[in-house]
Amino acid sequence: MMLLILLLIMRATTTMIMTKTVTMMMAVVVVVVSTMRRHIKLSHGPNIDPRVISSPICDHFR
Repeated sequence: MMLLILLLIMRATTTMIMTKTVTMMMAVVVVVVSTMRRHIKLSHGPNIDPRVISSPICDHFR
């Protein structure tokens, strides 16, 4: 009985850690994409649409 409870607690903590890391990675990706978009806008001017560059990443996480 005690083992089962321990297993459940361990599983809950691991899933929490996993979701935390996933959300962290998502936030990092969002920040990187926004900064990249800004850099592209600054370096290439308005002729390149930043949505075209970041759309595959957004589609991947949608």
